[in-house]
Amino acid sequence: MSILKALIVVLLVAVTGCNSNYSNDFSLTVNHYGGGAGITIIYSIDRQGLHVDTNCDLANCKLATVYTRTFTAAEADSVFNFINSLQIDTLKKEYKPTGMVFDGLYTEIKFKKGIFSSHKCTFDNVSTPSTDILFDYIDRLVKEKKYRFASWGQDE
Repeated sequence: MSILKALIVVLLVAVTGCNSNYSNDFSLTVNHYGGGAGITIIYSIDRQGLHVDTNCDLANCKLATVYTRTFTAAEADSVFNFINSLQIDTLKKEYKPTGMVFDGLYTEIKFKKGIFSSHKCTFDNVSTPSTDILFDYIDRLVKEKKYRFASWGQDE
C-alpha cells in the first residue's frame, strides 16, 4: 500500500509542478434564477472568455447562448486575479433570508481554481458585499448592455 501512496504523491507533484499553468486555471459559473419571471441567466467565465446563456421554465424555452466574449491572455489573468481577490471560496455554502419569501432571485455560484480547489454557494433572495461586487464586475465584462445582470433585457 505504501508504494501506491508514493506513486500518487509523485503523480501529484508531477501534475502540479513542471512549470504548469494549472494554478491560474479557473472557472466561475453564476446561475441567476428569477422565480417570478421563470427565467434563468447563466454567466460562465474561464480563461477562454465569458458566455451568457438563458433558459426558462415556460413552454418552448431551451438553453441558448445569447452572448460570448473571448479573453486575451492578459484579460484572463486580470479576471482571475480580480475574482480570486474576492475570496469567493470563503463564502458560506448557503445564504437564506429570515422570514418567508415565496418568490424572487435564487443565485448559485460555482468557483473552481486550479485542479483541486472548488467552492459552491447559494443565495436565496440574499446578497453580500462580495456578490454585489462580483455581479457588477461581470456586468462590466459584458459589452452589450441588454445581457448585463443589472439591466437584463433592456436595449442598448
